[in-house]
Amino acid sequence: MKVEVIRKCRRTVPHLLEDGWLYASSGPRVMRSADLGETWYTIGWLYRDWRAMTAGVRLTDRALSHGAFNLVRLPDGGLFAITGKTQRYLPIGARVFEPVAGPVDYRPMRRGVWVDTDGAVVVADYRSNGGEYGESNRQSVRIQRWHPATRTWEPLHAFAKGTIRHIHAVVPDPFVAGRIWLSTGDGDAECQIVFSDDGLRTITEFLSGSQSARAADLLFTETHVYWGVETPRGQSGIARRAREGGDVEWLETTPCPVYYGATNEAGHFAFSTTVEPGPGVSGNHTEIYASGDRARYDVVWSERSDPSRQFAQTQFPRGVAPGATMVWGLVATRRHEGAMFVGRLIPG
Repeated sequence: MKVEVIRKCRRTVPHLLEDGWLYASSGPRVMRSADLGETWYTIGWLYRDWRAMTAGVRLTDRALSHGAFNLVRLPDGGLFAITGKTQRYLPIGARVFEPVAGPVDYRPMRRGVWVDTDGAVVVADYRSNGGEYGESNRQSVRIQRWHPATRTWEPLHAFAKGTIRHIHAVVPDPFVAGRIWLSTGDGDAECQIVFSDDGLRTITEFLSGSQSARAADLLFTETHVYWGVETPRGQSGIARRAREGGDVEWLETTPCPVYYGATNEAGHFAFSTTVEPGPGVSGNHTEIYASGDRARYDVVWSERSDPSRQFAQTQFPRGVAPGATMVWGLVATRRHEGAMFVGRLIPG
């Protein structure tokens, strides 16, 4: 496949595709677009104090994390954002996000926040928790639930002390009503892909026990579960497994860990790699691998990492892009750092 770039938006982070809108942020400003970034409408502001200035400058925002990293939309149209290790809420009719107090003092991964069927925000624990190789010193890992009506938190699920390092993703299944998928890491025994059909009260194992089960995002068809293997310890790539079980099919080998996935109405799949340190990492470019049949993948975009310690990433918004389009944003790259692109995937 190839990608034809339609649009570039400087200083724009794409977060969500929902109900015909693309939600994004630019510094302290949160906005949405009905035409994939050709025109923008400002919804609200994360801050109206000194933090607005630091979030508006890319270098200071990368250091202080005052811009939005996660953004989800509530059923009533309100928005919930995570900036660094803090959370903020924009009720309907408001123009400035208000702070959310509570027990969450970490920044989850991009797919670690979800809105459940009751309209509550679910946040999955993502802490250092002993580091990449600290399996002998793991603490309990929790999933918290925030209710916008009462502004209160409640514990939803906990993984016992010593079982996992942290949670990478919480992803609803688009084909099975009420089913939620989780992925965890990071040691071999800690890597799990599991699902729940009862609001995370009970969990069913799908795959576990090796780095091939280490995922930061999941994509689905009616018959298979797809993910990128995001390990810096060994071989990364793109894999799938039938919903009813069986062998893991290795579809593509990549030089860097695969973090995020995206799909569109045309049925195309895309996965992106992240440049990070590790014995299994052999590349210095964040890349997009795209597929029309979801089995064979081509590199359609590649950007070299910048000299900073921040991981170079290509980030996709959550949701399904219209037609054959794809939306992506770049972090810590030599060119186009902090920019959002809109493109059209073309066979051949």
